[in-house]
Amino acid sequence: MLIELEIENLALICRARVAFGTGLNVVTGETGAGKTLLMRALDLIRGVRVDRRQIRAGADSCRVQALFQLEAPLRARVAKLIEPLLLADDQLLVTRVVSREAPGRVYLNGQLAPLATLRNLSGELLDVVGQGEAQRFAEGAYRASLLDLFGGLEAKREAYLETRASASALRGRLDRLLSEAHERRRRLEFLRFERNQIEEADPKPGEIGRLESELSVLEDLERLRLLLGTSLDRLYESDDSLTDRLGRMVREISELNTGARSLLGAATAALERAAFEIAEAVSVLRGVEDGLSNDPARRQVVGERLDVLRTLLDRFGPTEQQLFDYHSRLGAEIADLESDQQDVTTLEEQTRAAEERLERLGTELDRARSKAGSKLSRQVERHLAELGMRAARFSVALLPHSGETVLERAHLSGWSSVQFELAANPGHPPQPLSAVASGGEAARIALAIRKALAGVLQVPTLLFDELDAGIGARLGEAVGRCLESIARHRQVLSVTHLPQVAACADHHVLVRKHSRSAHSGGTKGTEALLEVLTGSAREAEIAAMMRGSRSTPATRSEARQLLEEAGGPHES
Repeated sequence: MLIELEIENLALICRARVAFGTGLNVVTGETGAGKTLLMRALDLIRGVRVDRRQIRAGADSCRVQALFQLEAPLRARVAKLIEPLLLADDQLLVTRVVSREAPGRVYLNGQLAPLATLRNLSGELLDVVGQGEAQRFAEGAYRASLLDLFGGLEAKREAYLETRASASALRGRLDRLLSEAHERRRRLEFLRFERNQIEEADPKPGEIGRLESELSVLEDLERLRLLLGTSLDRLYESDDSLTDRLGRMVREISELNTGARSLLGAATAALERAAFEIAEAVSVLRGVEDGLSNDPARRQVVGERLDVLRTLLDRFGPTEQQLFDYHSRLGAEIADLESDQQDVTTLEEQTRAAEERLERLGTELDRARSKAGSKLSRQVERHLAELGMRAARFSVALLPHSGETVLERAHLSGWSSVQFELAANPGHPPQPLSAVASGGEAARIALAIRKALAGVLQVPTLLFDELDAGIGARLGEAVGRCLESIARHRQVLSVTHLPQVAACADHHVLVRKHSRSAHSGGTKGTEALLEVLTGSAREAEIAAMMRGSRSTPATRSEARQLLEEAGGPHES
């Protein structure tokens, strides 16, 4: 709950600090005194957009600081929205600084934080109810949230929303696959054609190099045969071959006497080596000659094979390795596309199951909302009667959403739209609340609904901003009792002009104007002061609310009686 609020340089407020307690806290003051500034200060704490004209004249900035006590359930919810390190204990200090020139700043327990975080956080800390309730009642999501909170249907709604998100994602993927089916088939056919081209050719690593070498041989085959034949003849096969000549020379040297042979020993060795090398060359030449193709068509076969492989390189290369890599990528993409085709069938089954579950959960949520709506209607009508709207008939209607598909009918707010309807007078048909309720009626309906929800509301502090505007003294006591009833469950802050409401409060804050003269020190001007009232001061303020400046001892006695009838002095 809100423990303390400190305000500095906001409009008429120079510097003020006020503490709040459990139960009903009221803020009073004469018209124009600045009591709504308290609500404007809390607007800043809620992250509402700032009008820099609200900064006090002569000041460069204004600052609002609020200290909240976080009970266990609230602390857990807050911890999900901010850094856990910022919650060292069970208190949260929220500070908002607004400057005329520089960007505004937000601090959470002294640590700088984004404004968006504050806006998300404020919904867990404060709920404002005021003359703008008619506009809020126009929002289907707001009406549905109130009904679900009353009926304890949050778990059912979450299950419905989770299934809706899942079904929507599945339907989106399925529609995408189906819309891309033609392009996917065309692409698959093309990739299979390219893969078939490569696999029909069946290239082997290094094959092109080997074939190119073979073709170069085949192109000079006849000249090579002639060269080999001539070489073998000269080296070995003719009667006067080089092998025979060397042999004769070695024999002739061997026939010399020992002395002469010794002179030619080195030459003999060289001739013998030459004979050996020639024999090796002859062996190689014969091997080459034996390996030459005897197929006259081999050259054409090799050339055609090379044409096929070179065509593949032109399309998918330009190197052999790139050709093989491309073939691997073709296989992977074909597998993915074939898998997508299989996914369509699986996705259709999954989507159908998710949409059937969504429809079932939506229908179950509708049934539960219908039951809760009947109960809420009875309670709100009873509370409206207490607030002077005895003839009013309040009802909750569920209007199914239209659409051809499950997802078109399944809105975020539910399978059906939650409608709050009001028949303000007998004989009039019920109409949507947002269309027929005046600002005052909407405010009383909001008060009646909050009373019905008081025991289940999660937000710890409710702010009622001049909810009793347009309500006379006759209904003031009923409004006060209603606020008092809500305050048994939640902390309530209410800006009011009715003494009957103020008398019901547990804590009373007065906002009054104070004029400063130049000789009293400081700057001449007007400022708003905040004062917590107790005892006789509070009695005097309620008397002033009843009779204004004409307050008399009789009025003070009447105020005292009003306090007693409201349940005692309610002192802080």
